[in-house]
Amino acid sequence: MRTDGADRAAGADRAAGASRAAPPGPGGDGDDGAAGHRPFRLTRWFALASLGSIALVGFVSASLLSTFLADRMLHRTGEVTMEFVHSLMRIHDGTRFFADGPADAERFAEIERVFLQVSRMQDVIHVNLYDPQQRLVWSTNREAIGRSFDFNPELAEALRGELAVESDILTPINYIKPEHMFLTSGKRAHAVEYYVPVFDAGGAVAGVVELYMSPRSLFEDIEQLSRRVWLSSAGASLFLFLVLLGIVRRADAVMQSQQRRLVERESMAAVGEMASAVAHGIRNPMAIIRSSAELVADDDAPGAEQARDIIRQVDRLEGWVRRLLAYAYQSQREPEPLAIEDVLGAAAASFAREFERRRVELVLEPGPGLPRVPAERDSLEHAFSNLIANAIEAMPDGGRLVLSTRLAPDGRAVVVEFTDTGVGMSEERLARLFQPFQTTKSTGLGVGTRLVKRTVERLGGSIAVRSRPGAGSTFSLTLPLKTPR
Repeated sequence: MRTDGADRAAGADRAAGASRAAPPGPGGDGDDGAAGHRPFRLTRWFALASLGSIALVGFVSASLLSTFLADRMLHRTGEVTMEFVHSLMRIHDGTRFFADGPADAERFAEIERVFLQVSRMQDVIHVNLYDPQQRLVWSTNREAIGRSFDFNPELAEALRGELAVESDILTPINYIKPEHMFLTSGKRAHAVEYYVPVFDAGGAVAGVVELYMSPRSLFEDIEQLSRRVWLSSAGASLFLFLVLLGIVRRADAVMQSQQRRLVERESMAAVGEMASAVAHGIRNPMAIIRSSAELVADDDAPGAEQARDIIRQVDRLEGWVRRLLAYAYQSQREPEPLAIEDVLGAAAASFAREFERRRVELVLEPGPGLPRVPAERDSLEHAFSNLIANAIEAMPDGGRLVLSTRLAPDGRAVVVEFTDTGVGMSEERLARLFQPFQTTKSTGLGVGTRLVKRTVERLGGSIAVRSRPGAGSTFSLTLPLKTPR
């Protein structure tokens, strides 16, 4: 038959096993064997997602920026070209070049004289003159003169009074316009077409001058600038990716470290419970065995030597139990007599600015002549701070927090109470209050009240809670005047 202590030891062992089996959490390398799911690796997924996203954004940004710069440079060159053409038209009264009807010999000769000179300018490879009916008045290709071309979106735009620019640098051209058939092979490659509207004295469009140009220096500048834009975008994207990846890797490492510490603490709690169960379950039987063996060992009867071996082995087991307990509670210091009012006051003082900011009225009600309580100051002050912080969180619109101390009715303990006028808690919430990782806070882990409970219970005390929704909460800590053995 299993003893009560053995049952508790088995339960503690199962708790320790459960703690060890728990997955290490976000970004960890654990494996959820029960569910059969692979662990979520934060750094790997972030690296893949961010690399794809940053590369896409960098590609789109570089494409848009290089296209915008090329467009602005080509249009700026077109504006300079338009100013030149307008000056030329003013000098030669060029609006008459687009008069209705076929050009007479004298007018044609003047057009020829002016625009043949223009066609011989550097970077100019072809010139066309259109009247408002989209008919070619003059062209460097004599075969095209007199023809009309209906399909020409850029020409139509120029006839509306706007400078039109066409180039495969801006938009790949997948069609051939009718006037292109009069260009010699290869002349149109990497060319820019400028459609310059010519205005008469009344501001109406008299005609359009079209110049096919191949400004090599401009193309080289655009290509160099685009290359720099792409290199800058790639460098900026890589830098951003590395910075973000470094931050996430650091955050991932911190989360894993915190998760490991949480698992270790839970494991330590399981070890402590197991150690307590083992100590409780086997120390009394070991004491009886040792006493019985001592009776035999004191005599010279047969078996005395074996009895002394039993005593040595019992002492060895007792040493193991002591070491196990020491390991389980290795974080504890030796308790010292403390004035509860001082510890409580120090914890409350650390929230002075928070009380003012949250409009919380603090009321201290110390009991008279209270004896000192044996405890570890840092742990106890941390427990008090946890409860004060929870009380402040429960009063988002301000309120009143009363911290009181008094002697227990039996005179063996000091009672410390934290009473707030906050939102209170439901019965369901109260039932889960001291369970780890149960919290209603978006930024909390849900271990604060659990740690308070462990601290108080480690001192041999107890904690009780009274609360109702809308009526506030009261946490009562009972701390014994004697250190538990």
